[in-house]
Amino acid sequence: MSKSPTRTFAPAKPRTPRPPRSETRRLVIEGAFAAFIERGFKGASVDFICSKAGLSRGAFYSNFANKEELFAALYERRADRLRARLASGAAKLASATDIPEFLERLLEMPDSEELDWDIINKEFVIHALRNEQARLTLVDLRSKLRADLCELIRTALMAMGKVAPGNLDEIARLAIAIHEGDTTQRGLEPDERGQVSLLAAFFPDILKSL
Repeated sequence: MSKSPTRTFAPAKPRTPRPPRSETRRLVIEGAFAAFIERGFKGASVDFICSKAGLSRGAFYSNFANKEELFAALYERRADRLRARLASGAAKLASATDIPEFLERLLEMPDSEELDWDIINKEFVIHALRNEQARLTLVDLRSKLRADLCELIRTALMAMGKVAPGNLDEIARLAIAIHEGDTTQRGLEPDERGQVSLLAAFFPDILKSL
């Protein structure tokens, strides 16, 4: 009786390890940024976001319930970067003469990413004006960032030898309105606007008048 041929098996291929959850989340957020710029918040589907991130729908939904939640993560990432810049600058404010220079550094000519963010942010504002849950989410995100800005303004006023007034929140709203409007104008008229931001040019005088 002839012997059966000995079977040989190719060694099993090692599984490609899944990236850590934090890395997956980062990739989804970065994919969303690119997708929202290309197609807008409303026009970018979950599938398109996943294609930009190089991940599956499962990876998306294991981190975010929907696009609104994903936008909130984008906003927080942007806010964290700004908070770091605010904290670094506030620690160096020793006198009133430091304030204009600090504002110029903080609000230097926006790069392309900041102009892209301005587009995404405004698109979500429009969405939030039509969607109550999105509106509440955006109001909460903006109020947290505004609270940090209030502390910076308080520090700046102390450096100027002034006592912070009771309407710091309104002053912070004014600063945000000037900055957001100026960023939009820079995007629309890049060759017409000067090198110094409107907030850096006028906000020190606003603080002096308080």
